[in-house]
Amino acid sequence: MTKVVNIKRLFEEFRSPTARVTGIGPIREWIESRRKACEKYGKVFRKLEELTEDVFRRFLSFKENKTMDLVRVAPRLTRNMEDLKSILRILLDESRDIKDRLNEVLKLSGMGPATATTILHICYPEKYPVWSRPKEEVLKALGRIEELTGSYGDKYQQIIEAEKKLIEELKESMDVDVDFVELDSFLWWLYRKEKLRPELEEERALPFQAERELRDFLSMYPEKIEKGLQVEGVEYETGVGRIDLLCRDREGNYVVIELKKVRDSDKAVGQLLRYMGWVKENIAKGKKVRGMIITHEFDEKLDYAVKAFDDLKVKYYAIKFELSDEPFKV
Repeated sequence: MTKVVNIKRLFEEFRSPTARVTGIGPIREWIESRRKACEKYGKVFRKLEELTEDVFRRFLSFKENKTMDLVRVAPRLTRNMEDLKSILRILLDESRDIKDRLNEVLKLSGMGPATATTILHICYPEKYPVWSRPKEEVLKALGRIEELTGSYGDKYQQIIEAEKKLIEELKESMDVDVDFVELDSFLWWLYRKEKLRPELEEERALPFQAERELRDFLSMYPEKIEKGLQVEGVEYETGVGRIDLLCRDREGNYVVIELKKVRDSDKAVGQLLRYMGWVKENIAKGKKVRGMIITHEFDEKLDYAVKAFDDLKVKYYAIKFELSDEPFKV
């Protein structure tokens, strides 16, 4: 495990007046806007009986919550607002243990950990951090967590304890007040920081930033993958991991799509088969399930592996850079 040991120096750099987060802007302004968003939407979620679909959809955008862009989950979560309110009541019930209610919410709703913990963070920024893949990667690179184990609730508790300990260390070494809002901003700044990328990046076939951007692009334009394809979920939570894109084809059959992140072809195929098995067992209800791996380079081992299964396919993409005096149409 790679460790960045000089946390104090990094935090001092993060707190400098000129520090910026790539793609967001000045850090001081961002943190202040995040605290205002917590205050605004904390009040909204404490009056669930008044929550409307329009308000909830607005909350899911980064422009409003200032923490994470979650708009891709809006269609799934707002299909039935009364069901959503019931789920939120469970999630925000502070009389219950956080592990139990998070497990219950993720099982009942199809809501992912990132969405659920963002809502918790917005409502109780003094108690709950955000759990996302980028933060998980940074905490591992810093040596603060190892591979998370147990249920989703157990894993989240490990995240909470690791971040609490990091806050205490920063307070002791620098004699400063740090909360989960600032720490989350610090960890995101580290994730975006160019010089830390080699330490945080595992072996991937996709470029560091391209995976997320490709996934977001394909979720908006699924017909680029296959005509008639409709997205059911992005980073869809299962009991065995997260599916990059879960789709339905024109016949209503399921298509499990994974972006190839690792060079180990056997691992990529095994992961996809595991997700397909979960979909067949839990949500397909007799519908066919097929799988697709999307990658940007030919891999002979992957090619042979996929040929062994009639319901698996590989597709390749290329990124073309072009300049024009006129705007492009996608």
